[in-house]
Amino acid sequence: MPKDYLTPKDWPHAPVHRFNSDGIYMVTGATLLKARLFEGTEKLTILETSLLSLAKQYQWQIEAWSVFVNHYQLIARSQLKAESLGNFPNHLHSETARKLNQLDQLPGRTMKLLSGGLRVVRVDCG
Repeated sequence: MPKDYLTPKDWPHAPVHRFNSDGIYMVTGATLLKARLFEGTEKLTILETSLLSLAKQYQWQIEAWSVFVNHYQLIARSQLKAESLGNFPNHLHSETARKLNQLDQLPGRTMKLLSGGLRVVRVDCG
């Protein structure tokens, strides 16, 4: 049997994920086990404010977004000098975890914001 049978191939129903800083992406992040960590206006505001300010810092233009008690979704377009898309959500998760711990007065609490990994889909493939 030829060795190329082990080589991954593009398939339209499960495309190979190629993440660079060029394009438009849909990103979804969720709390572990769908824990409702962001209940209440103050906590949702922390998530939304952090999401928008960090996107600007990492030079990702947010086209649309939504924040919920246990997940968020956004459509992000890279700007000219945008950093890798992986860095932005990682920073978002650590920053919001610290802020929630401070708000809840639980500085030693360990939180996992993601369940099953971050979902990122490129939406401008053509």
